[in-house]
Amino acid sequence: MASRWQKCWDVAPEIHLLLKESDSLEAARDLVVGYLQSLDWTRRKEAVEIDPWDYVLFNEALECLKNIFSPRNERAAKTSSLEHLWKAAVAGDAEVADDFVDEFFHLFKAVKVQAEVYPSMLMEGLEVPDFDDYEPFPVRFYDRTEGFRPYLRDPDTLVRVWAKPGTPGLEHRIGGLERDYDTGNISYDPVNHDRMTRVRAEKIAGIADHIPEQTVDQGETSGRLAVVGWGSTYGPISRAVTELREEEVAVSHIHLRHLWPFPRNLGALLDGFDRILVPEKNNGQLATILRAQFQRPIESYTRVTGRPFKIMNLKQAMKEALEA
Repeated sequence: MASRWQKCWDVAPEIHLLLKESDSLEAARDLVVGYLQSLDWTRRKEAVEIDPWDYVLFNEALECLKNIFSPRNERAAKTSSLEHLWKAAVAGDAEVADDFVDEFFHLFKAVKVQAEVYPSMLMEGLEVPDFDDYEPFPVRFYDRTEGFRPYLRDPDTLVRVWAKPGTPGLEHRIGGLERDYDTGNISYDPVNHDRMTRVRAEKIAGIADHIPEQTVDQGETSGRLAVVGWGSTYGPISRAVTELREEEVAVSHIHLRHLWPFPRNLGALLDGFDRILVPEKNNGQLATILRAQFQRPIESYTRVTGRPFKIMNLKQAMKEALEA
């Protein structure tokens, strides 16, 4: 029976050989990291000849492997992926999940410029996107010379007009200091500063009119409990909610993609739930903003361990929120 690791070794036989011939973990680390460094220098010299997207994937995978093999990161994670690879090369296998093998298979393919998925998305198994399928994003430059001022704003979005520097009749200076709202001259006037601060905030708030309304990922649009997440907490939250719903527990999952401004319907959506729980891998920043923005008693469940949430812990937190 073929080893599940064979696909990794077929893609990167050099790494397999270096691991297999190492008599200790640290020797394996020195050899493999040295090999990755040599690959880095080789690819830099060949960068002109490599497809730009392949080069991006190569660099991403290289950084992923360097971070994974870093002793500092291993101490923080309290596990060594390199040790599992070393054991697999020497003994034929290691006590890891198939997902672990798949992850390194795709990382090895990327550093050999044969990538099939984006390295940061490995556990989701997402394919490399075809950018030819994306709709064009037109850039509209301002071209009317009559009455032109570089600090004109669109009345609906409050965004500045965009004129190409050096265009005849549209010449203007660009700088980082705050300007007078009307003239564009550098201004230290307190009243102007107050106006500019409020306009900038209003401009950002207006983005909510151009992003999709918030939807419910799982469950009903109202009920006893909504679990609100964002970013990399999606997987554990989604699985925990799925399992609880299979147990006929009334819980819904809302996952935010836009954190500021919030989707324009988010407040009304949250109003449909009796309780709101926000699991976060920090000290509860999103929960704090939600409380301030919507004046709701948001409950926070946080961990700052550097590791993903455990599904069983999330399920317990959700049950406790329902029973409180």
